[in-house]
Formats: sequence, C-alpha cells, structure tokens
Amino acid sequence: MSLHLPQEDFQRKKILIYADICQLRKVFRNLLSNAIRFTSRGGCIDVNLNHFLTKESLSRISIDIVDSGAGILKVLLELLL
Repeated sequence: MSLHLPQEDFQRKKILIYADICQLRKVFRNLLSNAIRFTSRGGCIDVNLNHFLTKESLSRISIDIVDSGAGILKVLLELLL
C-alpha cells in the first residue's frame, strides 16, 4: 500500500482554518484509518488538498482522501445519506 501526499505549492502558502482542531483530528484519523483498513496490499491512498475561490470570492479548501479499496455497497451508502 502506498500513501500519496502531493506537495505542490502549498508549502509556500499559509492557510488559516477556523475549526475545532480536536474534531478535525478525529475526522482525519477515522478517514485515514478506514482507508488503510479497507485498502488491499498493493493498493493506493491519495490525500489531496485543493484551494479555490467561490463565486463570491471566498477562499475555500477541500481535502480529499481517496483509496483503491472496495468501497461501501450502494444500498448501504444510500442508508447513510
């Protein structure tokens, strides 16, 4: 299994986030733990940080954690949404 964290130009930018750091840690720990648990040997986990502006010119970031695991069955996923 490999973990890919692209560096791009985020090292040069400081991004201020207004959030509960304890809750963010829990969320990321759970997402990464699940990605590791359900990704087979030889699989891949990508973590991407995207910075963009909204239509209103507000600065936003998104963090994507994508793995090559089997995923959640569609019928179960619909129950979660």
